[in-house]
Amino acid sequence: MKPQPWKVCTVTQVEEVKILTRMLPIVASTIIMNTCLAQLQTFSVQQGNTMNLKLGSFTVPASSIPVIPLIFISILVPIYELFFVPFARKITNHPSGITQL
Repeated sequence: MKPQPWKVCTVTQVEEVKILTRMLPIVASTIIMNTCLAQLQTFSVQQGNTMNLKLGSFTVPASSIPVIPLIFISILVPIYELFFVPFARKITNHPSGITQL
């Protein structure tokens, strides 16, 4: 008996491959975004090395410059959730305030 070169996959395996195929654009976009974020952080440190880092008598380390956007995000997200979303809910009658798109 001659072995067959092709093997039939189960329906579950086919569905799993279809799910992974649908996820490829999401994975590709996160790779691009993470590349941009890595470049931003590296550029921020390089820019911090050329800046005047004195803040009064305190010298800000150049490597702490990329933390500044994170601080602003930590402040602005609760403000967004506490003030903007409830206001937008009243206007749009949408559960999350505004749609994702």
